[in-house]
Amino acid sequence: MGRIPGRYRQSMAASQEPSTETLRRFVYLADQLQTRKIVKDEELRSSLQIKGEINQPVTMRYHQPDEENLRSYLLDFRKFTMEGEPVFVHRVFNVAYRHITGEALVYHLTQARQQWKESMTRGEIAFLVNGHALPPEHVLDLWINGYYFHDDPEKARKLEALSNVPLSRWLFINVLVRATQLLLYAAHLVKIALRDGLISETSVR
Repeated sequence: MGRIPGRYRQSMAASQEPSTETLRRFVYLADQLQTRKIVKDEELRSSLQIKGEINQPVTMRYHQPDEENLRSYLLDFRKFTMEGEPVFVHRVFNVAYRHITGEALVYHLTQARQQWKESMTRGEIAFLVNGHALPPEHVLDLWINGYYFHDDPEKARKLEALSNVPLSRWLFINVLVRATQLLLYAAHLVKIALRDGLISETSVR
């Protein structure tokens, strides 16, 4: 039998991890996000100003965080977006739904999952490229894996093709801010479940 590729071994290990351990790991890594300088200094925020005057070109300004602080932050954040990671956000939401016994917490987590889906598929502003919608999740992925960590040359090429799309950089920051808010909110709910012993190792749903 051939050797199992690393990403599949990692995915298999994640799927076999006890639910309580997965949720503890999620809370721990979410807490790590808050120790990053970009969060502590309130640099991670989204703002957009569009100004237009008669017979004058439209100007756009938006907040951009320090590049080194952003790169450092993404080292932790990207774990929540990588399918093979134990804390991959969709996996965590599924584990929480199946194993948390507190109905009120599950309700709020379900709402957070729906908000995550809406933020990643539609966002606040619709972007069209050659007549096709540009999902926020796609932009987030291109910037993280095609620019900051260069894991995928094809994504780097696709991101370069977006260089002439106004506000694609702002969209990346905006989605990152919203995703962070939802991750930290979900971690807060999971932390309550862990504290109050509201997690079952066997599935309850």
